[in-house]
Amino acid sequence: MKRAYDAADKDQRRQSILDAAALLLQQGGGSLPSAAQIAAATGLAKGTLYIYFRTKEEIFAALLLHLWGPALATLVEEFSRTDRSVPERVEAFVGRFAAYVDERPFLLRLDALAKEGIERNMSEPALTAHKAAALADIERISAHLEAALELAPGRGFQLLTRTHAMMRGLWQAFGDPLPVTQGCAHPAFATELREALTEYWRGALSG
Repeated sequence: MKRAYDAADKDQRRQSILDAAALLLQQGGGSLPSAAQIAAATGLAKGTLYIYFRTKEEIFAALLLHLWGPALATLVEEFSRTDRSVPERVEAFVGRFAAYVDERPFLLRLDALAKEGIERNMSEPALTAHKAAALADIERISAHLEAALELAPGRGFQLLTRTHAMMRGLWQAFGDPLPVTQGCAHPAFATELREALTEYWRGALSG
């Protein structure tokens, strides 16, 4: 593979690393692939991989933020729809969010590994930068939500963090149906996630 010289090439190379890590995680049995496996899948030397990420944990921390981006974007898109009532916006957001999560069981495995398998093994500077980036994303989406629904400051952040906690709790309750290499997550999880989030968001916004 040719060497990346300019910023666009480096961004593309970085994205190819994340794509390879996601594919390996999707195909694997629940554990994090090694840096050597990711490098081989990307067509890079292992040393080249470390130019972009210092450890494999940094790769998966970046991947986690990258994968949550589209899911959070659905919230902005649906709650900005002023042509719909709040219950209709809730239904549209929950439907799209739950479908996105359900179609990516490997995302929930990665999310579950974040605390013990990823963050614990990151350097303090890398972990600080990761948490700052995650917080910035949440605060940005929270501000959009508060503006769209005329919520009090901080309420959007609360809604998002509770949504994540409910999702993770349901995933842990129903379990990861490993081995999974194709298809969706546990059917009961998908149903419970839609129903629980719909009930929560409708109740939270009913006032």
